[in-house]
Amino acid sequence: AQRDVLVALDPAVRRDLPDSVHRMRVATRRLRSALRTYGRVLDRAATAPLAAELKWLAGELGLDRDHEVLAERLTAALDALPETLVTGPVRTRLRLWSASRRAGARSRVLAVLDGGRYLALLDALDALTARPPLRPAAGGDPAEVLGRALGEEHARLTAALDRALALPPGPAR
Repeated sequence: AQRDVLVALDPAVRRDLPDSVHRMRVATRRLRSALRTYGRVLDRAATAPLAAELKWLAGELGLDRDHEVLAERLTAALDALPETLVTGPVRTRLRLWSASRRAGARSRVLAVLDGGRYLALLDALDALTARPPLRPAAGGDPAEVLGRALGEEHARLTAALDRALALPPGPAR
């Protein structure tokens, strides 16, 4: 399903539709998570390179998204300041800086989507869904095998959440 989301979002990202880059990045993270979750039934030797490519794509998409978030935060912080503390054309400079950075990030995302590496990733996802590299465990009772895989992923997620909640409030949390 996330492979279809990724493909469906491609034109939206190219047309620079709102939130499309973020949604495509989320789809790549979900695909990586699914590969990890079903590692019990999918051959990791075959899926690990695919997971690495999904991580690469998420990173490339993240540059654009991270800039977008930074610009929003800087604008909000500027808006929160009393006008008497804002001297000179600060808002104009922020807008120009943001537009320049955004154009650069946008060009990079478009180059990635036009590149052979991205197209090879899409081909690899298609191959995975057409001929999944199943491990011997996949021949067992599906309810048991998948239930165990989901249980392990749930335990991993719960442990990560517990570690995060044990941290004091702040950016490290």
